[in-house]
Amino acid sequence: MLGDHILTVLSLSTELMLYVLIGIYLQKRGIVNSDFEPQLANFLLEAVLPLLIIRSVQFKLTAEVLRSCGHVVLFSIGSIAFFYCVGYVLWRLLGKGSTGRIFRFSCIFTNFTFIGLPVMSAVFDQQAVFLFSIYVIPIRIVLYLTCEAIMTPPERYAAKKGAEVWKRFCSAPLIAVIAGLALCLFGWKIHAPLDTVMKNVGALSLPLGMILCGLIAGRVQLPQMRQIFGKKTVGLVLLRNILLPAIVLLACKLCNCPAVIMRVAVIYAALPVGTLLSTFASKYDGGEQARNESVGAVILSSVPSVLTIPIWVGILTVG
Repeated sequence: MLGDHILTVLSLSTELMLYVLIGIYLQKRGIVNSDFEPQLANFLLEAVLPLLIIRSVQFKLTAEVLRSCGHVVLFSIGSIAFFYCVGYVLWRLLGKGSTGRIFRFSCIFTNFTFIGLPVMSAVFDQQAVFLFSIYVIPIRIVLYLTCEAIMTPPERYAAKKGAEVWKRFCSAPLIAVIAGLALCLFGWKIHAPLDTVMKNVGALSLPLGMILCGLIAGRVQLPQMRQIFGKKTVGLVLLRNILLPAIVLLACKLCNCPAVIMRVAVIYAALPVGTLLSTFASKYDGGEQARNESVGAVILSSVPSVLTIPIWVGILTVG
């Protein structure tokens, strides 16, 4: 039994690494242009992930499942508060500058969009995928409402108008969660051929998500290495990929959480820094240091995650 889990971990590690290498190859050979990366991200965000989300929440609702949803939402809110406190402390310790803002964002938000849901669907059962979709709803809302405030220098931050804030709630993944839950509540089933199309398109999320990480990694040129991959960035990776998921695992053990909720919470915490960090740093900060450090954080957390995520999967599966 243990040998099967080890083989699963090794297989997943190899699969993720190969996808990343494809992205690096495409970038380094100049096979894709500078527009391809944001276009791929939009394709994932607007088409692939919504279909995967809708299928993932096609679950028979029972009293036990509804209780689990309530527990998951509460745990999600608690984890956001914990991650924000950690990020806030680091932000203050690092001088409240661009580095501190990057650390604060990275502590709170992981790559649950392009990597989290695909990994859950590839490794765990449908219930775990369903609960993961529920778990990230509060996180999505907090992300859309606070990303500008977190990443903009305080002296330049201006609160957005209500209408502009409302647009952030109209993202395709969030609408997909609502649509999927509505189908689930009314007991409506998705039948072929639509279900087959949604399944096949949704299955693209894992390979395309990791290829996107490879495209980001492939952008780095040798002269930029020293500026991008500093000691602070390496420390962030250790915090994001190892320490925070270990703390969440310990908290779940102490709270005697059900195994499925523990898997959801730990996998979220073990995911690399969200790829949107570099986009937000460029858009809301604009400084060269912020752009370089954000790219380093995304790359340095994404590449090792092809090893750390399967290790956490193995710990959760064996444990």
